[in-house]
Amino acid sequence: MLAVDRPDEKETSSTSCQRRSLRARKPANVNLEILTRRCTLRPKKRVFSEMHNEDQIREYYLDKTVKKYANSLETIFEEKDDMSQTTTYMSAKRFKRMIQFTPEPTDSKLKKRRDKVKKVFGSKVNYRKRRKISIQALLDKLNGLHNDLPANCPKEIKQKAELL
Repeated sequence: MLAVDRPDEKETSSTSCQRRSLRARKPANVNLEILTRRCTLRPKKRVFSEMHNEDQIREYYLDKTVKKYANSLETIFEEKDDMSQTTTYMSAKRFKRMIQFTPEPTDSKLKKRRDKVKKVFGSKVNYRKRRKISIQALLDKLNGLHNDLPANCPKEIKQKAELL
């Protein structure tokens, strides 16, 4: 027979007294303005129609409160100060970006091409060990195919075969 241990009444009352409760925390202050805001905090974009006269346009471009970010782009081609200069100066960053082409493909490029051909067509393709046949053997083979054409073959195919 199975026996079940039941906790005593004294033990249950003592465990409930040992239970801890977390202190109540004050909720974070939530600003009502943030909750009711329906737009972004970006500055208002000026429209050309707002600038009616030349003074407003001048004021817009001379406004020092607008933060302008520096342009980090480099010019690719620079004009020489005087036309007599023959040397050209360029930064290392631009030199790294230049595209340089080699006149003939490198050995590694050729190896990659061969590997790609082997991958597509299989490794049995070997261009260097091709079997060479004479022209007479080729003509004999074509004539044999011409003689084997069936009688009900279309006229176009027969005409092409006769030209060979």
